[in-house]
Amino acid sequence: MMRPLNLVFVVIVVVQALNFVSVQTSTESEDSSGSNSSEVSHPGPRCTARCTGGPHDKCTLCGTVCPLTCDRPEIRACTKQCAVNVCRCEEGYVRNADGQCVKPRQCPRREPGCTRRCTGGPHDRCTLCGSACPRTCDRPNPTICTLQCLVNVCECERGYVRNDHGQCVRPNQCPPLCTRRCFGGPHDHCTLCGSACPLTCARPYRGICTEQCLVNVCECASGYVRGLDGQCIRQDQCPQVVDSFL
Repeated sequence: MMRPLNLVFVVIVVVQALNFVSVQTSTESEDSSGSNSSEVSHPGPRCTARCTGGPHDKCTLCGTVCPLTCDRPEIRACTKQCAVNVCRCEEGYVRNADGQCVKPRQCPRREPGCTRRCTGGPHDRCTLCGSACPRTCDRPNPTICTLQCLVNVCECERGYVRNDHGQCVRPNQCPPLCTRRCFGGPHDHCTLCGSACPLTCARPYRGICTEQCLVNVCECASGYVRGLDGQCIRQDQCPQVVDSFL
């Protein structure tokens, strides 16, 4: 049978052992907590550049100073340094003239030796021998044209025409053509949405007018009014109106 003195000694040893385990566990917990706290309070650098070149344009903390573009799809020599916090096209993509990240095959085509930068979309190409009468939405099939080369110009690929915004599009993407023939001179144009209150010498200011479109009508260009003879002229060319009193 264990003596009371021995029993007291055993109890003291057990209590000290439990205290040691408790202190060690608490210390490890504090170290772990301190490590996490340090990570949260000191985050790494973040990329903040706003990229607008499409889904393949990404912000990077270390970008190249010689990014790939349609004009320069391959880099032969470049300084080895980081352009910090910049947008960069993903691998397999280059930046086009509009700032979008595209596949190289989507870049405008260019003949060897052609240096003109074309901005009419993927179907606008530089050519060393362009037509003097390029196809447009207004003139999709030029009938009479001089037989000559315009050197180093941009031209829409076969099957495309240039619209009013300078883009190469399919003919069926062009707006409806205006068919009215206008006789008011070089500043008289057919429009698909003309004003119900056209400007004239007699009424050179718009004033009150219904908001509507007159379809397929002739209208003087901005800065011109229709004269008494139907010609589009500048307002200062209108005849002077002299008031007379009896």
